[in-house]
Amino acid sequence: MNVKCFDCNSFLEVCTILWDESGECAVCDPGFMDKNKEAIYSWMKARSLKPVAVLLTHAHFDHIYGVASLVKDFGAKVYMHPAESLTLSHNSLSARMSGMPEPDCSFETIPVKEGDIIQVQIEQLHKVVQVKTVVKNRVSAKQVPEVYT
Repeated sequence: MNVKCFDCNSFLEVCTILWDESGECAVCDPGFMDKNKEAIYSWMKARSLKPVAVLLTHAHFDHIYGVASLVKDFGAKVYMHPAESLTLSHNSLSARMSGMPEPDCSFETIPVKEGDIIQVQIEQLHKVVQVKTVVKNRVSAKQVPEVYT
């Protein structure tokens, strides 16, 4: 399992990419904006990585700027705890109050809760990445994922 972190936006939000040799990857908290997007997309392209999952630890605007583009450009699925739905729906106001641009929140999410295991097919030989939630009401990929074959 490989992990790469990128600092994004003026809040220095950390976007984390998890991948293995299969070429598919999961992106955790893609807070990248246009200038970061080009660099991150270029980095992924250089490694032939395709984002198939987006993991949101929470739905603050600085963590979701790149979600809609990952869904549109790659068809990635977005995983988020349902308790974050209210936060997601208020992101435009929160961003404006912080002097930041409004994020595109037009993506669908797959609800996950504490104890759920998110399975992302990474290799054709049924290898899956299992990321367990470790904080109540949050999806967390900040811990080292457990990998099973």
